[in-house]
Amino acid sequence: MLALMSQSRQGFALFDEHDRLQWANPVFREILGLRPEEFPSWPDLMRLGWMREKGTQVVTDDFEHWLRSAQLRRGKLPFRTIETSLMDGRWVMTTETTTPDGWMLCVISDSASSGAPGATSARSGTRRKGPPSVTS
Repeated sequence: MLALMSQSRQGFALFDEHDRLQWANPVFREILGLRPEEFPSWPDLMRLGWMREKGTQVVTDDFEHWLRSAQLRRGKLPFRTIETSLMDGRWVMTTETTTPDGWMLCVISDSASSGAPGATSARSGTRRKGPPSVTS
């Protein structure tokens, strides 16, 4: 199964019960700007993307506030679907499947090639505002 997911044009990733990346295929890593040796927690994955200008496009004046808000929703439902814009202008559909013990499978599909409703509709471009706040 992992060999098949590694060859897929969709992004696949598996996070453990502590929300740390345990496995990701090359497409997921490319979309989120991750190096092969990187296995960050989900919050650190979002921070790396913000700093590297890769992955999810976040429009905010306060990145850490956005991140805390996003974490409150993450992993609370057995399944959810999110349409997300990326920094490179693409739109993707992300599904999150969470097991009762907290492991999560994320699947990222390019909305333009998925046939998803609205995938070909025009979308306005937005830009993020400033660097993330660093809190210790």
